[in-house]
Amino acid sequence: MSDELTTALRALAEERQPSPAVPGAGIRRLAVRRRRRRHALITSGLVAACLAVVVPLGMRDGTASPHVGEQPPSPPATATATATATATATTAPTPQAAATVDLSRRVLTAAGRQLPISSGDARHRTPVGAMTVSAKHAERRMTGDDVGLSGQYDMMLPWVIELRAAGGATNHLAAIPYDDRAPGRRDVTTGWIALRPSDAAWLYQNLGTGDVVTVTGTAPAP
Repeated sequence: MSDELTTALRALAEERQPSPAVPGAGIRRLAVRRRRRRHALITSGLVAACLAVVVPLGMRDGTASPHVGEQPPSPPATATATATATATATTAPTPQAAATVDLSRRVLTAAGRQLPISSGDARHRTPVGAMTVSAKHAERRMTGDDVGLSGQYDMMLPWVIELRAAGGATNHLAAIPYDDRAPGRRDVTTGWIALRPSDAAWLYQNLGTGDVVTVTGTAPAP
């Protein structure tokens, strides 16, 4: 028990002792002084007792609790940057295809236009999947090496668009000037995708390096 509270209780006990005979006015003055002193002592004792209880409550594991209204410490900048990078990577959208090729329908769709195509024949299937435009050539010499058929052909083709898959496989979009009636009707290539010369020229102007071309389906049986 605190010294202030002990003093207050002792004073209360002393006040209960019989008082000597004094005149009435003196008794009233004495009573007023005693009340004031008792009130002051009790108030002092109660304040000290409250402080003795409140102060330990403000301590946790030897550390003072934070002030009211104090903001919690900010997380480390490195952790925040890592969390932001993770969220960005998780929500990053897949690039939208600039052109799609449906081998089953013999159709290439780009910028709202549908262009007839001819793909690989029954012996040389055209690979499917998402591919990226890696280069463009207004005219290029194409050989069997370009599609894994060494020595089987060698020709100059206009409007050649090179495609590369994520795994490293390559393919081509190009005009087929020697058989411009094949696109949309039959599959005559060794795996590359052929278009009529006018359609190939338009596509060459509208596809850029880095654009995605998605190839789906299977060439219909001859």
